[in-house]
Amino acid sequence: MKRILFILILACSLAGVVLAEELAANFSLPALDGKKVTLNDFLGKKPVIVTFFASWSDPCKKALKGLQEIQISHEATVKIIAVSYDKKAKELKEFLAAADLPFAVVSDKKLSTADDYKILVLPTTYCINRDGKIDKVLVDYDANVKNSIIEWLNR
Repeated sequence: MKRILFILILACSLAGVVLAEELAANFSLPALDGKKVTLNDFLGKKPVIVTFFASWSDPCKKALKGLQEIQISHEATVKIIAVSYDKKAKELKEFLAAADLPFAVVSDKKLSTADDYKILVLPTTYCINRDGKIDKVLVDYDANVKNSIIEWLNR
């Protein structure tokens, strides 16, 4: 019964999520150094993974760790952009100093990009192909998410 209830809640919560095969919405957001990171700058060159996270979320921390491992092992074949929900730059800076992530982290303080992507659950990760189409939408994080991303990259 709990499983059915969980699936029903999950299905309802995903009703507004941007779906696979849609074109990814472009965004241009500031990194902590003030430089803008723009999705369209990377499309056409290699696949892009965009993940939405918050530094205070344990599942997000696990997702970022998994993406860190993917970025290191697939550096030449993928670009990763992490979009932060954090409102306070100080907290995000402290988190990033400890996490030492090898990919771009940008701030979406107004949550406009999160709205464009219809984010309902953190973390949510989008696998975007070179043509800008969303191939996969992965909600929450577990070992299956990491394996799914690696499988997608190796196809």
